[in-house]
Amino acid sequence: EPVRLLTAWFCPFAQRATIALQEKDVKYESVESLTLTGDTYDKLPELILLNPKGTVPVLIHQEDPMKPAFVIRESSIIVQYIDEMWKSGKSLMPDEPKMRARCRLAANLIDNEIVPAFYQILVRQDRDAQAEAKMQFTNAIAAFNEGIDIVGPFYLGAMFSIVDVLLAPWAMRLKVLEKYRHYEVPNTPGFMKFHRWFQAVLAHASVKKTIPGEIQLLEAYQRYEKGTVQSQVAKIAKKRVASADSEHLPLLRN
Repeated sequence: EPVRLLTAWFCPFAQRATIALQEKDVKYESVESLTLTGDTYDKLPELILLNPKGTVPVLIHQEDPMKPAFVIRESSIIVQYIDEMWKSGKSLMPDEPKMRARCRLAANLIDNEIVPAFYQILVRQDRDAQAEAKMQFTNAIAAFNEGIDIVGPFYLGAMFSIVDVLLAPWAMRLKVLEKYRHYEVPNTPGFMKFHRWFQAVLAHASVKKTIPGEIQLLEAYQRYEKGTVQSQVAKIAKKRVASADSEHLPLLRN
């Protein structure tokens, strides 16, 4: 296929790209490029060649066999590229400028607040520190809940959008927080829209096709419970825990 995705079945960042490809009905080759080996990873040589950081996803688009392939490494940019390059299916971005701005604001909330707080809950080993991270995560989810369309079921309403794609992988990993950190998003009226959104997104066809097995997924995240995980995301999260001036550290982004 002219489109190849270097991925890892357990990686939520890579899952973003997979959902977008499924949603736009793009034919592609999925290449498992990270293999869990204890607390570390075996990485495909091609992955290291195309992304020296050794993280997934990496999208390779060989549009013209006579020219070098176009390579993209950031998950959110990959999703945008897929949406703009392939016009099959419905767009993941609305046409109206105000709605597009809403999407960008929500994406910023997801990448800068929700996802970092998710990993803070996992990497922190001290109970008090975990409680602080849980509060940060709850507040970020509350902000996301506030922005969800009042009718729903998706963030913008009836339209399945880029916002839903970007957060869906972590929504399905809430079971990880429940098992290893005994955390659940409050089931109160203030989070009603989020829980409705959660059910709708996980039932959406392009998302359902990408959901990994629950047992395998929980096993993959057990390293966080023990504090032995060696992923790039975990290393950045641990640095943010250790630093009193964490705003200057790189964001949790693949």
